[in-house]
Amino acid sequence: MRTMKLVAAVLALVFVAAAFAGCGAEKVSKNVTVKVVAGDDTVLNNVSITVEGTTENPPTVLQAVREALQMYEIDYTLDESEKSIKNISAYADTTDEEGNIYYWEYSVNGVVPKAGSGKAADNVVNEGDVIQYTYMVMKMVGDNAVATPYTTPAEEETEAEG
Repeated sequence: MRTMKLVAAVLALVFVAAAFAGCGAEKVSKNVTVKVVAGDDTVLNNVSITVEGTTENPPTVLQAVREALQMYEIDYTLDESEKSIKNISAYADTTDEEGNIYYWEYSVNGVVPKAGSGKAADNVVNEGDVIQYTYMVMKMVGDNAVATPYTTPAEEETEAEG
């Protein structure tokens, strides 16, 4: 009787081990390019990076941009949900005294994800994707909110004293 219990326990362990072995996710690597632009300031210019994940947890847009920023020791901050970029370098999500809203927007292969289609942490990258983060400004024009890429303000000219 004791031998049968031992054999049953060993067989159960073998079945459990086999089930876990079959559930293992395969490793996945994707080569992507990352660019980060704020007006005239190119924070990252077409940085090639390989991001890794698994078939169950594939690499994302957020993972790619974070790894590229970390590679060049560029400061960044995530939003409260930790699914999107909030600040990169000196460029922050903010609203100025005129009500203009500044924020980061990303595109993959030139296409901006539709509103509500997920945060950067939710969007998976594919081999060869080009990810671009652009610092944007949203202004009210009449009754409409209009978003455009941020433009670096022209430096004010100073008169030479003489």
